[in-house]
Amino acid sequence: MSDGQVVTDEPALFVPDGENWLPTGYSVGPWSPDSLHGGPVAALLTRAIEATSAPAPVRLARLTVELLRPVPRSPLVVATEVVRPGAKVSTVDATVHTADGKLLVMARAQRIRVAEVEFPDGVDETPPALPPEASDPSGWPGVAELAFHSHATEHRFVRGRFGDVGPCFDWVRLAVPVVPGE
Repeated sequence: MSDGQVVTDEPALFVPDGENWLPTGYSVGPWSPDSLHGGPVAALLTRAIEATSAPAPVRLARLTVELLRPVPRSPLVVATEVVRPGAKVSTVDATVHTADGKLLVMARAQRIRVAEVEFPDGVDETPPALPPEASDPSGWPGVAELAFHSHATEHRFVRGRFGDVGPCFDWVRLAVPVVPGE
């Protein structure tokens, strides 16, 4: 399927097509039916960065994603490069290009070696409890169309809602895999 046709019935954000990745309808944003939401693109980059070899077990500590232009619904090429190898901290750059080489997205990740860390007494790391049921997305823009925000993610609002004025706390998780089987 290297003709740019987008698969929309695969329950994943992207499907492989040789060395390229084809976005599915689950990757589309609510702003245009012709471009992707930034979340799936960041997830695809994160997957590639996490798969990049390291000399010791590491954890992703920071990821900065620069969306340089709209990411089209067409075959995408993802590349990574370790720009600072290190035993404790390493830096990985990642990019997304169109199949014809147009740069769309750049990312830089910091990875740190996995180790036990003691926290001082009195630090409360407990996040708010997860609500028991997923929130109803029926009032969201683009909910009738297959899209990332309404069909590929599950939202559970603890406080506030989309469209309400004021703070909002929302547990969000993927409802479909980034790529088939993962």
